[in-house]
Formats: sequence, structure tokens, C-alpha cells
Amino acid sequence: MSHIPSSRHRRQSGSSLVLVTFFMAALFAFASLSIDVSNVYSLQRKAQSATDAAALAAVALCTNSAVVKATVITEAANIASANGVTAGEISASADTQIKVGRWSFTNQTFTADATPYNAVLVPAKRTVPLFFGGIIGTSQMTPAVRSIAALSYPSQATGMIPFMLKTNYTSVAAGTIFTLLKNDYKVTGNFGKLDTLDSQDWQTEMENGCQCTVTNGQVLGTTPGNAHIDDGFRPIQGQIVTMPLVVDFPNGNGSIQVVGFATVQIVSIAGNGNWTLTLKFINALTGSGSGGPTNSPYARARILVQ
Repeated sequence: MSHIPSSRHRRQSGSSLVLVTFFMAALFAFASLSIDVSNVYSLQRKAQSATDAAALAAVALCTNSAVVKATVITEAANIASANGVTAGEISASADTQIKVGRWSFTNQTFTADATPYNAVLVPAKRTVPLFFGGIIGTSQMTPAVRSIAALSYPSQATGMIPFMLKTNYTSVAAGTIFTLLKNDYKVTGNFGKLDTLDSQDWQTEMENGCQCTVTNGQVLGTTPGNAHIDDGFRPIQGQIVTMPLVVDFPNGNGSIQVVGFATVQIVSIAGNGNWTLTLKFINALTGSGSGGPTNSPYARARILVQ
């Protein structure tokens, strides 16, 4: 005798088939969406890499003594384009354009068009079609990216020579040669001797560099005397050295705040007592991530801050 399935058994089989079909459809939907989402994130990462590269390349131009904003923007746009970000994707972003301005390390904020320039913002908004977006009722996603690169200023110098240089001497182009004369400034007071609190005498520090680390913003003592400065510079003629930067020299024994550092080459020292010092300016590095003045256009490091 053959077995005839009961109506209850047929109903159970039909229900199982419906559940299997439902779960297979759901699994297919999730698998499809995961492909779409993966593609969106992949293209977003590529756009982020492109804007990162563009911002880093462009902010390097902000180290020039005379920064031309249009040139910086063009450089950023060219690098972004070379890495696959179009002008349309930039204009579609919330920022709508590449911007040059100032990054505050203290407040962690970017201000467009603020000078002196030390940062570049490169945005992009990319439209990514979804292959299976119809399942959830959407055909595309629009991930946005935003890169800000800023010049990073040093906060410390180790082994510098204990001779102060005024910041006004550093607002020149790299490679500029200039002279300092004893008779030009403060003949009866200080010209630039700095007390670094090193145990060595001043002339030994000049020859070997101070055995110390000086922090931007640190207050140090000054040592009077214009005479014998030539004796400190003679052993280091031709050398490239780091000097502390100050706004002005105090008169007599006093104290002064270091506002940055300058790299110069000692071209020559002439005269005894009434000396003439010739320097070649290489770069000036002022300010730091913890605050302080950042009015120098020169810097060595570029970092992504956002």
C-alpha cells in the first residue's frame, strides 16, 4: 500500500519552502549590500588618500617667503586630479573649494584666508552608484572627505650656539646674506650673548654648541658685552648652526623669551672688538604645537591635522 501524505504534512512542507525562500532572499540582499558598501568605502579611502596627498603637497608651498595663494590652490588641484579626484567632486563638497589659511594648533581649528598661511584644506564629495541599491530604495551613496595639512613648527632645539638673532633678520628669502656690525646696535649693551645655564663658558659653547635643550617660549638670561663676540664666532666660520630667535635684545643683564630658532651659515667674522659678522640665512623656525608666535613663513615639517 502506498503512503499518501497528509494535508498537515503538505502544509508544513509548504511553510518550510516559504521560509527557506525568504531567508535565501534576505541572505542575497545582505550579500549584495555588503558588496556595495565595500565598494563605497574603497572609493572613499581612495578619495581620502588623494586629498591627503594634495593638501600635503600644496602646503609645502606655504614655506615660501612670499606665498601666492592661487599657486598653492593650483598645486593642490593638480595633485588631487592626478590621484583621481575631479574638480566636480571638490565643488560638490560642503566646503565647495580648496582653501588656504591658518591652522591653530591651540584650538584645533582651520580659518580660511587667515594669514600668515600655514595650512591647506582639500575637500571632496564622491558619488558612488550602488549595484543593488534598489533593494533598499536608493541608487547611490555620496561619501565626503576632507584633508587639512599644516606646517609643523619645532618646539625645541638641542646644541644651538648661545647667540641671539632678532626675528626681523629672518624675514628674508632663504640664501640671503646679511651682516651684523657691533656699531649698528646697542654698543653699550648686549648684542646677542645668551646664558643657556650650561656649565661651559660662553666661548666654549659657541665653538661646541651648548650642552642643553632649549624650548620655544623658554625665558633665559642674557650676558652683557659686545666685545669678544668675534672670538666666539671665529672657530665656527663656514659652519651651519642653529641660533635662538628673540624679538629684541635686552640691555645689560636681563632675561629674554626665545620665540623660535634660525638656521644660518657663518660666512665670516672680521675685526677685533669692532667686529663685522656675515651670515647666510637658511631658514627660520618659529612657534610650536603648544602655542607661541608662528609668523615665520619657513618650516620643515608638514603634517595632516584633519
